[in-house]
Amino acid sequence: MRWIVLSCLGLLLSACASAPQSSNTSQPAVLASVTKDSPVALYSGRYFVNFAAALNQHGETALRGRLDLQKSLDYLEQQYQLSLNTQQREGLASTYSAIIDSTLAALFNSREQQWKYIASEQSSEPIMVSYYRLVTKQGYAYYRFTWFEGAIVDMFNLNSGVGAQDTFDLVVDMDSYQRQHPQQRLERLGDFFNYMRQANYTQLMFAYNDLPKPLKFHDMVLSGIMQAYTDNPQMVLPAPFVIYMQKQQPIHPRFFAYYYNQQQYQLAEACLRVLPKSVLADVRMQMELAELYRAKGEQAQAEALLVEGILNFPDESFAYLGLLDSSITAGEYQQAELVLKVLYDRFALAFSRSDFVAFKAGRDFVKSQQYQRYQNYID
Repeated sequence: MRWIVLSCLGLLLSACASAPQSSNTSQPAVLASVTKDSPVALYSGRYFVNFAAALNQHGETALRGRLDLQKSLDYLEQQYQLSLNTQQREGLASTYSAIIDSTLAALFNSREQQWKYIASEQSSEPIMVSYYRLVTKQGYAYYRFTWFEGAIVDMFNLNSGVGAQDTFDLVVDMDSYQRQHPQQRLERLGDFFNYMRQANYTQLMFAYNDLPKPLKFHDMVLSGIMQAYTDNPQMVLPAPFVIYMQKQQPIHPRFFAYYYNQQQYQLAEACLRVLPKSVLADVRMQMELAELYRAKGEQAQAEALLVEGILNFPDESFAYLGLLDSSITAGEYQQAELVLKVLYDRFALAFSRSDFVAFKAGRDFVKSQQYQRYQNYID
């Protein structure tokens, strides 16, 4: 195959990062893996737990330390069944290195991050995957890291469906489209991602409407539209996207917010159910499913999920907070009082009157005897 043109790559990478470049952009994009662990240690649960701890302590530096450019190239050659000469491999190295830089800039755009290891599984020899939950002030996401011979070769956001390899796929598709339509220019795709980064959603929609049809429904573009919609649910979505959603009803976690806001709860649940079982079993995802059941009017099923989350993950506050919200909304004030006391004793989380009165159900709760007893308890 003819290799990817650098002008096409530059067009994408000038805009696809969702945050400004990090302060250490002078580092090489991909560092040689510093690990010397044996294969058994590399594939152990303890290894992946320790890596989560390193991410929490050292962030981007810890992740770069597990990247290896040459192994990434070997992995891509295997995945795409390529046979590259030296010049093509050098071109691929430059391309993928830039993609990794862009991916890391977007991944570490928040200074306050909390990583937690969820599970791991062997994909195929010698490929392993590990799942992590990332929580920031803006929200949460689950990531799948692909390991090839002890090095990370792809970072994939399971919620948005975007990873380093997917960015590479878009570059390939752009190059293919350009070769088939040499008179067509793709600057509007660059504009689309630039407006995405700037949160300029009005201009983003204009750019989307100007995209060639084959690229309008590319996974990376759809993820961009859904990120814009998640940030601003009141925005007017472009007609081609709305028609696509109505006709195709695509199932992917990236579309969860759309279906949820449209009260298409069965489709919203289906979008979550395609996540790996180990991710679905995580307490943060159980909290999300419980909220979905509450929206469907299935209060008992929602509370059962939250109680299960508390039993399985007693040292994390997510399910307790979900049960607190559910209890107050349902008028179960005695249960809410109990959960509030547990949150205070176990997690040092205290809630004032102002924390509740912002919500309709909370305004009634603060008038109750149970709330007064809670206030006396923490004073």
